[in-house]
Amino acid sequence: MLTWHREILLFALSTILLPPLAEELFYRQSLICFDHKKRLPLLIIISSLLFALEHSLTPFGILIALIWSIPLMISYIKTKNVYVVIVAHFISNFVVNGLDIISIIDKMF
Repeated sequence: MLTWHREILLFALSTILLPPLAEELFYRQSLICFDHKKRLPLLIIISSLLFALEHSLTPFGILIALIWSIPLMISYIKTKNVYVVIVAHFISNFVVNGLDIISIIDKMF
């Protein structure tokens, strides 16, 4: 049985740190190829749709995830640097989930 320290650590890893790495390396770096100029708009749309579908199953949730993906996509297209997008995704995950973790830890002490 895991202690609460390990549970919080696993929660933080699985919701704050790992998703930006896995998702951005796949949805941005692997799916979008800047060498194919004619296919680039299609690749961007496919990447954004897959990103949104992975984050929600409801139409409204998919729309929200598409909106969330726009700044990430723009930053990747402008910089062509996946690390910029990983950091941006990490920051947003930290704001959403990290503050909850800090609050839980604060209540425990």
